[in-house]
Amino acid sequence: MKSRSMMFGRYCPPSLARWLLTAIFAGWFAGHAGPVLAAPEHVDLAKGFVEQLAQAAFRDLSAADLSEADKRASTQALLSEALAVDAIGRFALGRYWQQVTDAQRAEYLRLFRDFVLRGSTERMLRYSGQSFVVGQGIDRASPRKDESAALVRSFFYDPEPIRVDWLVVNRGKTFKVVDVIIEGLSLTQTYREDFTSVVRRQGMEALLADLRDRKDILPATVGN
Repeated sequence: MKSRSMMFGRYCPPSLARWLLTAIFAGWFAGHAGPVLAAPEHVDLAKGFVEQLAQAAFRDLSAADLSEADKRASTQALLSEALAVDAIGRFALGRYWQQVTDAQRAEYLRLFRDFVLRGSTERMLRYSGQSFVVGQGIDRASPRKDESAALVRSFFYDPEPIRVDWLVVNRGKTFKVVDVIIEGLSLTQTYREDFTSVVRRQGMEALLADLRDRKDILPATVGN
């Protein structure tokens, strides 16, 4: 698989696969918005959620009284509550999710969660100290009546602006990030393309072996 930086976490909306596919093929991530209207309340709340998430992560990563290991552990714990790793993991396997064994599914989700949280933390660590600005929030349709969704645009300045869009779903008072789009690249779709390609060509055990190898490269995670 190609090496790419990833940012995701843990949440399992039942309709995520259908919802993400609808988003991708409808062009939601293309960056085209309609006329600017008054934003629904959930859009403003989603913007606040993203801003608070980034601020909390950067606060932990820049804390002078924490060791590097403690900084990473604290940030990973924060991201594990905010992001959607299990559902994204199932989406990434596509049709193969139904074809692998229960034991393979369990190991895959464990390795995937660890891999995503490590990668997310390392990316946040690289961006800590850079300016971060939350921009426009865009209402997005959801197939579930009890869910709402918003695309929240943000920019890291390194020093040039790097656009990062966060796809946020909320149900009741719970907000979760279900995709991150970096400079137009949807990471959920990137996972799906990479992972299904490996399984199709080499089988599920090859994908598990690759995720185990990636685990050995990155710094230790919380919970190891």
